[in-house]
Amino acid sequence: MNLLRAIPTALTLFRLLLGPAFVLLHDPAHPHTEALLVIVGLALLTDWLDGWLARRWKVVSTFGKLMDPFADALFCMFVFVDFARFDIMPWWLVALLIAREALVTFLLRPLALSRGIVVAAGMPGKVKTVIQFVVIILATVRLAPLFHGPFWTAVLWAGFIGMLTFSLASAALYARDIARALRANPRAPADPHTPTPQEPPAPPPPETEKQP
Repeated sequence: MNLLRAIPTALTLFRLLLGPAFVLLHDPAHPHTEALLVIVGLALLTDWLDGWLARRWKVVSTFGKLMDPFADALFCMFVFVDFARFDIMPWWLVALLIAREALVTFLLRPLALSRGIVVAAGMPGKVKTVIQFVVIILATVRLAPLFHGPFWTAVLWAGFIGMLTFSLASAALYARDIARALRANPRAPADPHTPTPQEPPAPPPPETEKQP
């Protein structure tokens, strides 16, 4: 069982390395478009496979629910920053996307966890991730000379707008879900290491006088 649990986790952690690999391999002078698309394909494959294996083997864990969307977001942010530094994507768009991920990852999820609540990525968040990967594929393919020109520029900008819209909308829906969960669980779970206060002993019953 431990081995079965480790395989989906290893796939998720492997995805954390793919973003830096994309950045290191991308060179405008020699784009290596095919190799970059292989990295994107590996990210997509591991994103699907880790969750599928965890559900099939019934080893879904809290760590997986939290780390899987984080690995997706980290990969996409590495790629988007790389695109921005080569003027493939505007910096203001990347800044908004990073702010969105920071809000969800470092504020909303920790706030929910502080109350013992785990809110996994819902359908809007999954659709957002799919759109992000589609945009990454479009931008990567556009590195090839065959896909230069105003038409592909318009297609890419349509992807940018759709990605930003879904990213902000999914963050709003995620915040709504966490707010509902917090209202349903207003108190934080008790810390097992915190000593519970002792109740004062009950007063002894009054003595009755014995009759002679």
